[in-house]
Amino acid sequence: MKMSIWSSLLFLSTVFTVFGIAAMSQSLFAPGWILDGPSIFGIFALCVWMLIHFILTSEKSLKRRDSKIKKYLDIVLISAGFVLLFTQFIGFGMAMVVGGILIFLIAAPLYKKILSEV
Repeated sequence: MKMSIWSSLLFLSTVFTVFGIAAMSQSLFAPGWILDGPSIFGIFALCVWMLIHFILTSEKSLKRRDSKIKKYLDIVLISAGFVLLFTQFIGFGMAMVVGGILIFLIAAPLYKKILSEV
């Protein structure tokens, strides 16, 4: 129960941080990051990616198994986000790249720490 509360809070804080970065870029830069359809779909895809990442991390921690699919999934999604930055789906790519950076720098280390304490 305690782990699910912490993981839910971490999940929501990461999603709100992506929305905050989008709002900051709209106010700081001239064209900014416009929250259009591809951006919203990119944030939804980021949520699914983060849930899969959390599930695979907890499976690795609880069963002591290393899953290589998580590494390959991260590489493919970050690469796809960078490619989409140069197409008409720039919002989707921006959400994936910003979200991926947040997952690697903030969410994944905190989730591993939460799992080790529980």
